[in-house]
Amino acid sequence: MKKPCRTYLERSLVSSALGMTAALCLFLVGCGWGPFGSKGCTDIGCSDQFGATVIASSTELPEGTHTLTVTTEVGMLSCSFVVPFETLPGGGTAVPQCQTGLGVFVGPNTSCTEMLTDGARILRCDPIPGQFKETISISGTPTSVRVQQLVAGATILDRSVMPEYQQHRPNGPQCDPLCRQASVEWTIP
Repeated sequence: MKKPCRTYLERSLVSSALGMTAALCLFLVGCGWGPFGSKGCTDIGCSDQFGATVIASSTELPEGTHTLTVTTEVGMLSCSFVVPFETLPGGGTAVPQCQTGLGVFVGPNTSCTEMLTDGARILRCDPIPGQFKETISISGTPTSVRVQQLVAGATILDRSVMPEYQQHRPNGPQCDPLCRQASVEWTIP
């Protein structure tokens, strides 16, 4: 009598194990793992854009009101800020005021060093005293871009470019979103 019980118990365990294995396989394939897919996608977002990094080659940006104008085949966008940067009542500094579709960040230029430790990669960036960097971003994929920057009516930057966009998938090769981005680096003399 014990032998049939053991056979029934063995068959139940094997059946349960096969059922759990099949369910696990279906779950992993449904999530993109296994022979029919790669690992699951993350949720990092991105957008189509053109970016320019502008570095001041002299020790400082010129003092005064800066007006930055970007002209594309679609139209013109502008932004303004004052150097030296105004300190806000709660601390921090005023940021450039830009039209929708144009972003400008002005901050210290940095020198970065990479250190490798046991299982960690550390990137340390230190500001370079008196040197500034502007980061300009334009929404979309304009085919031609002209950037002009004036200080008190004097032109300190006038550059044109026909961007070459690269496709970018921040969540992996088979994952959405897909965006097109281009970037350049310029120097203010």
